[in-house]
Amino acid sequence: MKNDTNVDEIHELSFVDKWFLTQHKEVVDAEQYLMARSLSHLTKDGFSEVKKHGFSDKQIAFATKSTEKEVRSKRNSFGGTPSYKRVDACAAEFETNTPYMYSSYDSECESAPTKRKKVLILDGGPNHYDTSDCLYFEPSTEEEILNVIELERPDGIIVQFGGQTPLKLALPIQQGRFNAILKELNIEQPKGGIAKSEADALAIAADIGFPVVVCQSYVSDKYLSDAVEIDVDTLADSHNNVVIGGVMEHIEQAGVHSGDSACILPSQTISSSCLNTIRSWTKKLAKSLNVCGLMNCQYTITVDVEVFLLEANPCASRMVPFVSKAIGHPLAQYAARVMSGKSLNEILFTKEVIPAHVAVKEAIFPFFEVPRL
Repeated sequence: MKNDTNVDEIHELSFVDKWFLTQHKEVVDAEQYLMARSLSHLTKDGFSEVKKHGFSDKQIAFATKSTEKEVRSKRNSFGGTPSYKRVDACAAEFETNTPYMYSSYDSECESAPTKRKKVLILDGGPNHYDTSDCLYFEPSTEEEILNVIELERPDGIIVQFGGQTPLKLALPIQQGRFNAILKELNIEQPKGGIAKSEADALAIAADIGFPVVVCQSYVSDKYLSDAVEIDVDTLADSHNNVVIGGVMEHIEQAGVHSGDSACILPSQTISSSCLNTIRSWTKKLAKSLNVCGLMNCQYTITVDVEVFLLEANPCASRMVPFVSKAIGHPLAQYAARVMSGKSLNEILFTKEVIPAHVAVKEAIFPFFEVPRL
């Protein structure tokens, strides 16, 4: 279409229905309209039209050689806020009033925000619209999140329960600063470095010695063979209190993804001295990073009984449900309460719970469903 091939020609070649091709043609025309103009020359009607065709502020900024912030400001000056429509959860069988929303630039807003105290949870998991007061089914982008914030006006925002995506939206990761903090706290990490170019990467790899691990992480770690991995979930409040939620020992060797590995709680083979080191480092790190809520740390213990910190994430890990069941305490609920201002003393969670039983988490693979795997 960008090469002036019309809808009829494409239909004859592809047999795609002309209705769909016409919709694509409208999007292509809207893009060409944007590319031919600067942001200052976009009219209110033109802006409204491209938003109705699904163009994000970021795409408009790219097409008009401007910034996303400038596009947002221009859109707001036109009153160009999205409306939110209700998802029909019953396929039009009967009238529904589910608080399950998606954004649109086509019609009136069906969302009815209240003035009650509220908290926005980003990427909180499954689409259980009957669990939250209102669920917005939107991409996790700055534009969409700001739109929901401006509509709902929440008293707080929780980014801990959605993994890495909302964390990256909240604040840029400062890898160099993190490594400096580890040195200040005398926390050991595998030999590594941060590369900003191919030459840097080759030089660092030559210094470490192969094999090496290359990844985007707080800690760039050297490959450690025959090591045991330890997962630690911890909880901290805004009053400088830190409590270990659970210390889990992986059964597979270090390097197997935590979602694919089995683990046990409490640890059965790790020495008390190593566990004490891990607990001490975790608490020091949580305090130094001013964590309020959950933090997950991953450690490795080598065959020479050396402890190294592999990674730290100020968010709920996939192990939190397992740990909560094992120790009998709802860590996610506790995290939400401390983030709302409560102290660990107030919620009566003041020391690590080490269960008398042994809890085991095993990964379930579909070998019986797919025999050829």
